[in-house]
Amino acid sequence: MAHFPKSCRTFFRAFCATLAGLLAVAFLAACGSEPEPEPVMSASPSASAQATAPMPQPALEPAPPATPVPVIQAPEPSLAPTPTPIVIIPSHTQEPPPTPLEVPSSAVSADRVTDSPAPPPNGEPTLQIAPNATWGNVYDSLSPAEQSCILGRMGEERINRMRELPFALEGLGQESVALLDCLSDDTARELFLADMAAQMGGLTGEQEGCLRTLLSGFSPSQLAAASTGEPTPESAMLMLSFSLGLVGCLPELAAQPSGGPPTDTGVNDTGQPVPDPSLIWSFTTGGWVLTAPAVVDGVVYAGSDDHSLYALTADTGELLWSHATGDVIRSTPTVAAGKVFFGSNDNHVYALDAATGQELWKHDTGDWVQYSPAVRAGKVFIAASAEGNRRVHALDAATGEVAWIAEHPFPIGAEHTPTPIGDKVYAQGAEYGKFYALDTATGQTVWQAEVGGYVVSAPTVLEGMVYLTVANRAYALHESTGELFWERNTEEFPAGDFPAMVMDGVYYLTPSSNVYALNAATGEELWSYQSGMLSTAPIVADGVLYGASGDTGSVFALDALTGQEIWKESTGGQVIQSLTATDGLLYGESDSGALIAAAGDSGVPLWSFEKGGFSDVRGYTVVNGVVYSAGPNNSVYAHRAPQG
Repeated sequence: MAHFPKSCRTFFRAFCATLAGLLAVAFLAACGSEPEPEPVMSASPSASAQATAPMPQPALEPAPPATPVPVIQAPEPSLAPTPTPIVIIPSHTQEPPPTPLEVPSSAVSADRVTDSPAPPPNGEPTLQIAPNATWGNVYDSLSPAEQSCILGRMGEERINRMRELPFALEGLGQESVALLDCLSDDTARELFLADMAAQMGGLTGEQEGCLRTLLSGFSPSQLAAASTGEPTPESAMLMLSFSLGLVGCLPELAAQPSGGPPTDTGVNDTGQPVPDPSLIWSFTTGGWVLTAPAVVDGVVYAGSDDHSLYALTADTGELLWSHATGDVIRSTPTVAAGKVFFGSNDNHVYALDAATGQELWKHDTGDWVQYSPAVRAGKVFIAASAEGNRRVHALDAATGEVAWIAEHPFPIGAEHTPTPIGDKVYAQGAEYGKFYALDTATGQTVWQAEVGGYVVSAPTVLEGMVYLTVANRAYALHESTGELFWERNTEEFPAGDFPAMVMDGVYYLTPSSNVYALNAATGEELWSYQSGMLSTAPIVADGVLYGASGDTGSVFALDALTGQEIWKESTGGQVIQSLTATDGLLYGESDSGALIAAAGDSGVPLWSFEKGGFSDVRGYTVVNGVVYSAGPNNSVYAHRAPQG
């Protein structure tokens, strides 16, 4: 299904710049074979000069030749119900509009409250998509026939990996064809409307009606076929016709990325816009920005679902350069030695010149790359396909050439990467019950340790010992040989796989409902604290351990040496993720889409920013008293940190 939204979302954000190019393609494709089609509109020289090449698309089976489609101007709004209704369930922070829209079969607007959705006219189950829905929520709501078809095409393992991804029609990579073929046109159209509602922050009744009328004249599979392969007059006219209609319904899609000082960023009690005093700047891209920006040497690097990586000045948010890839970017860049390394869902790792954005090289991994590439000792360490499995690869950081490929598989997902520390690379995603240490220079196995489970978290290496968490167990291994020093099994279930955290001679283990402090040299328990199931990895800063519990609805601070509770604050029912403590402040992200800051010594809230949306990966970075954050409303922000 990635074909459909690429044609309906990212491509048309740059529609005004590419319109002349489409017309030229249609003209050139017709030369020498068919009579020249009648022109539909004239393209100005300036528009032609701004034309950009279309994004590369995965191949689809060619559709039967379509007859030229007349250009569709913005349709008149129509609120007719559709055979496959879809409900966008708003978050609890959103307010209902003053006058409800009289559409019994669907409510696409993200700011429309629907307590009890009306049953669809055809009796089929209503597909419900919340603002923070995952593909798992969507898949579970599909019809049994659609689920069976997708399962047969993709397999259970691939579906399980996709289930955790936030719902978005882009970024599905190799799954797009299978999904598109398995869904009816009606379902695909409704998913498109849901995706547009999320992208636009909700659709008005007029926008929804306009889009429904537009979509009724097009087949998603025909649009996908028209956007791939060699252009023809028919496909160019089809895309041109649809693009005109889409931009007519949603003129905002033609807006170009922009940044700079903020204007109106809030409202007062009377509903009048007022500036946010903490906001320094914001920059708008052409798609969701779901992972934390990297901030290095006064430059902010951020990837977007519009397929581009952006470099912005940290003090003003002005665009320095951008670089386009073939799919969405969910990888926080790694900046080292004057280069920017990052991954894309187009299956490539990229290396760019940090100053200019010029592409130095790219490497095909055979799978999505959603992690931050690990860079050490002149090499980039990634997981890529080899001999039918994903294996640890070392690439030359200067050229992208493969230096070595590890012997053992690395089967964990696209969001994981190997961990280089010192002269070794640790393959935490090896086989079940196996943990490998590889030589950084050669990739040869230095040692192999037996552990009691599947390793998905990164180790910590200190003073000749490798500390590793495997579900409810803690391990201390000899750095040179992998020999076991000690093991601690809490036997608590369910257990989280947070990275091993060792500070000041203490190993902090947080498998389930307790925080354990262990002597890092012996594994002996020093103290424990009943925390409730943690929603994110705890952190230690300035002698204080901070944690957040989802099932108790609290954030807490403990004395890191004694375990004594310093303070505990209610989250008001929100689940907190991605804790950071710096400069006396504690930061976190809530599942309601807010970025929050509290006083580190008391837990008293000091600041919050509704950036919108929620993802289980970090979406902010704090550098030199400035909070740089990203959100699914397509923007990157810079805020002044509050005073502690």
